[in-house]
Amino acid sequence: MNARVSAVSPPAATTAGKVSAFTFPEVSSVAIGVILVHAIDAWVLQVEGQTSLDRRGVFLAVVASAGTLYWFAAGRLSYRPHAIALLVSGLMAAVVVGPILGSYISKQGLTGSRMSGVVALLGALLLIVIGTTRLVMSAGTTWRKLLAIPIALVIAQFFLLPVGQAVLVTQAARPPLTTRTPSDLGFNYEDVSFRSVDGTLLAGWYVPSTNGAAVLLRHGSGSTRVNTLDHAAFLAEAGYGVLLVDARGHGDSEGRINELGWHGPQDISASIDHLAGRADVTGDIGILGLSMGGEEAINAAAQDERIEAVVAEGAGVGNYSDSVATGAHAIERIVNWTQFATTELLSDAPQPEGIVSSLREISPRRVLLITGDEPVEKTMGPVYEGAGESTTLWTLPDTPHTDGLDVHPAAYTERVLTLFSNALLGKT
Repeated sequence: MNARVSAVSPPAATTAGKVSAFTFPEVSSVAIGVILVHAIDAWVLQVEGQTSLDRRGVFLAVVASAGTLYWFAAGRLSYRPHAIALLVSGLMAAVVVGPILGSYISKQGLTGSRMSGVVALLGALLLIVIGTTRLVMSAGTTWRKLLAIPIALVIAQFFLLPVGQAVLVTQAARPPLTTRTPSDLGFNYEDVSFRSVDGTLLAGWYVPSTNGAAVLLRHGSGSTRVNTLDHAAFLAEAGYGVLLVDARGHGDSEGRINELGWHGPQDISASIDHLAGRADVTGDIGILGLSMGGEEAINAAAQDERIEAVVAEGAGVGNYSDSVATGAHAIERIVNWTQFATTELLSDAPQPEGIVSSLREISPRRVLLITGDEPVEKTMGPVYEGAGESTTLWTLPDTPHTDGLDVHPAAYTERVLTLFSNALLGKT
């Protein structure tokens, strides 16, 4: 009993006054407890929609590690290592709970197991505060206490940001479909579904072709096929068959989500199979993708020669090789590598081929890259344009991410239809 108390008691020089409440072991135990309650609530008893055994396993492994670390630290470590253990436990829990909780609340609201998630996140933050406070208290001299600032920045830069982003893109909530359909725009359509290479069921809409050619539409991350309806409208008016498909883990498509689009090539291949098998599609096939969908389109076209033309709007960085293609410095490379390596660890899809490499392989088939005002688009656009001999870059001023059709409707429609007409209908 005495050994346990001494293990978590602060040094004599730091046991003054009001901060003693922050060092009370039971406070940390409560924080760990609410995190474990959320793990049981959200990932075991109330499995939501697409939540898989893999996802629950990742979450429970992290939380169990945090709990085990705290238990070990509370009974066996001295004051300062114990404070570090509390801080690490809190960071581990926060970097998992925070991104997932934010995604579910933004897409589905604060209901059900998200309530326990809010409490769990508060518990994680409490561990971080207690651990940080103890470290500062035990630092001794002022200059050592000031070291907490650069240390915190390093932790945020090299751990919280890249790992949190990896958790978010692989564990995000499923974006739901809205009630809007092609019929709202005056088009007849049919509900379609087909299976990807690995058996995952993909859902979509199809507007029949009247000119023999067809275009596949791919939406961006965090959205669904509904977000490509306006693009479908001008393509269908021009006579193209249009296939709008939910990416896996989005809308009504099955499968685990990956908001970097790493499943895209295999799922697009299945979509092309579906189009090629339709009686009304007697000509060539193109693809138009937005953001994540644009990256998927480029990578898929490099692997599937049936895709005769690509329009990619708002394409960003799809994997590690693209992230360093602009000559990133050492810190950026470390952060990028951590993010993409963690994403690959948490995903059931490997990193796809880099966009730079894919654009080289697509040539001489035509690619139109459309960029707006996003910094990443401005940076990567020229890099991608230089990668492929048949790639054309079109930069739109004063245009938010993937809003080219909304901001420049006439020019956008004309430019895209001209590309598809030349590539798919054989017109000059």
